[in-house]
Amino acid sequence: LKPMLKMSGNFARKLISKETVEAVCELIKCEKRHEALKELMDLYLKMK
Repeated sequence: LKPMLKMSGNFARKLISKETVEAVCELIKCEKRHEALKELMDLYLKMK
């Protein structure tokens, strides 16, 4: 996840939203990562 986030950091900042998170989660297809990513995105959105 970290390299991906670094590569698409600016892109992600522009597009981050619940819809984006869910689309990414569908691509990942892994419950633990799904939950972790949701928590990360919630934290990120709160920090904005």
